[in-house]
Amino acid sequence: MTPPAPVRAPRWLPLLGLAAGLAYLLIMQFAGALLGDTSPDYPFDIRPVSYTGPAGDMTCALADSTAPPLDRTTFVSGYGMTPDVFAIRLASGPADPVLVLRAVPDSAALLTCRNGVAASPPVAQGEAFPASRRVFATPLIAFPLAAPHAETTYLLHVVQGAALAFPLIVQTREGFLSDTDKRLKLHIAFTSIIAFMVMYNIILSALTGQPAFVFNALTIASFLLLGLILNGLGALYLWPERPALTNPLVIVGLSGATLFAPFYVFRFLVPEDQPLLASGLRLLIWPVVSAVLVLLALVTPYYYYALPITAWWILFVIVALIRLLRSARVGNPRAAVLLVAALGAIVPAMIAGAAKEFFGHSFGSMAPHLNELALVFEATLFTLALAYQIRLARWREMDALTELNLHSERARQQLLDTIDTERTRLASDLHDSAGQMLGLISSRLKKAAQADGPDAGHTADLLETASLTSDTLSEIRRISHELHPATLAHLGLEKALVALCDAASEAGPVRIDHQLSFDPERLDDGQNLQIYRIFQELIANTIRHSGASDAML
Repeated sequence: MTPPAPVRAPRWLPLLGLAAGLAYLLIMQFAGALLGDTSPDYPFDIRPVSYTGPAGDMTCALADSTAPPLDRTTFVSGYGMTPDVFAIRLASGPADPVLVLRAVPDSAALLTCRNGVAASPPVAQGEAFPASRRVFATPLIAFPLAAPHAETTYLLHVVQGAALAFPLIVQTREGFLSDTDKRLKLHIAFTSIIAFMVMYNIILSALTGQPAFVFNALTIASFLLLGLILNGLGALYLWPERPALTNPLVIVGLSGATLFAPFYVFRFLVPEDQPLLASGLRLLIWPVVSAVLVLLALVTPYYYYALPITAWWILFVIVALIRLLRSARVGNPRAAVLLVAALGAIVPAMIAGAAKEFFGHSFGSMAPHLNELALVFEATLFTLALAYQIRLARWREMDALTELNLHSERARQQLLDTIDTERTRLASDLHDSAGQMLGLISSRLKKAAQADGPDAGHTADLLETASLTSDTLSEIRRISHELHPATLAHLGLEKALVALCDAASEAGPVRIDHQLSFDPERLDDGQNLQIYRIFQELIANTIRHSGASDAML
C-alpha cells in the first residue's frame, strides 16, 4: 500500500473564476435585451447653477444660467452637504413628462419656473424625508413635469453627502410606472435569492458546525442591507417613516465586508482545529478599524466616513487577493477555491461599478440591478466555495484514514513477522535441542532395559519410561511442526497443504480430498505461511465442528 498523494486543487480552477467573472459582465451588458428595453426617454437641456443655499430659498432668477450645458445627463454629487443645482429645460416631449433620478439622494427638490415666476413652492423628497412625502410611491425619486414649453424652466436641487452618480431621464408617466413595476419585480426576486442564501448559510453552519458559513452569511447580509438602501426598497418599505435610519445603515452595510469577511477568509484558509485568532493581531486590524468608523458615523455626519470605509474595503479586497494568489501558487487548495469566488464575483463587480459610476458606462435596463446581481454571484460562489472546502476536508480525512490504515497494516505485518520469527526459533530449538536430547534419553532407556542385571519389574519401568519419552518426543515434534511447518520450507506451499490434508485424513474421522494449484512465483514466504495457517485452521474447525465424513479443499 502506497501513501496517499496530498490533496491539491486542479490547476484550471482559477480559470473557472475568470469564466464566472466574464459571465457576470456579459450578463450585465447583454441581459437588458432579454428583459426588455426600458420605455423611451426624451432629450432635455441641463446646465449647472451656482447656488449653495437651501432648496426653500431658491428663486427663479437662478433659472437664467449662462453655464454651458452638460454633455450627458448623469452627474456625480459632491462630497459633503453642498447641494448640486441644475437648470433643466424641455424643448419637446410628451404631454405628461416625469423627471426621474435613478439614484436616491438624501434630498431632491424641484422648483418650476414659468416666465421667470415660481409656479409653486419647491417639492422636496428623498431619503431625508418620510416615504409619505414622495410624489410617487416608488423606490426611485421622480417629479411630474408640465407639458414642454419654451418659457418653462425647472431648478433641481440635490443634496447627497456621499459621492454618488445620478442618471437623470425624462419619461412619460405611463412609461415610468411600467419600468418601475419591472424593476420592482426584479429587485424583489434578487433580494429574495440573496435572503435565501443568507438563511442557507446559517442552516449549513448549524448542520456542519463550520463557523465560516456564519461569517459568510453576515457578509452577505451586510451587502443585502446596502443593496436595499441603494435600490430604494429599504426607505420605501422597511423603514418608510424613519428616514434617520438610512444613512447610519449605509455605513453598516459598507463596513460589513471588513467586519465579517476577514473572519470568513481566515476560517476558510486555516484548518478547523486552529483557533480563530491564531494569526495574531493582523486579523483584528480590519474589523477593529471598521467598527471604530461605524461608531464615529453614528455620532457625526456619516459622509465623513463613507469614503474611508469604502477605501478600507477595497484595500482589504486587494490584500486578500494577494494572499490568495500567493497561497494558491504554492499549492494550497483552499486558497485556489476561494480565489475562484473572488475572481468570479468581487473583481468583476468592482470593474462594473467603476465603469458605471466613474466612466458613465450604461448597462441598459440591468443598470439598476448591478449591485444585486453582483451579490447573487458573490453569495452563490462563496457558498459553493465553502461546500468545496468541506469536500476537501473530507478528502483530507480520508487521506489521514488511509495513512492510518497503512501504518496499521505495516505494524500488523511487522507483528506477524516477529511472531513467525519467534515460532521458527522455538520450533528449531525444540526440534534440534530438546528433540535430540529426548531421543538420546529414549535410546539409553531402551538399551538399559535390554542389559543383564535388572529384574523384570525394573525392566518394565524402563520400557514404559522409554515409551513415554518417545511419546513426548513425538508431541514436541508435532508442536514444532505447528509452530513452523518444516514441510512448507522444504516442499513448498502446494505439497505442504497436500501433506496437511493427508495427515488430517489419517488421524481424524474426516477424509479430506484436495484439488490445489498455485503459482509459487506470485507469493512470498510470508504470504505462503499465512495461507498455510488459514487452511490449517479451516481443516481443524472442519474436523471439530462440521460432523462431516468427507471434505474437499
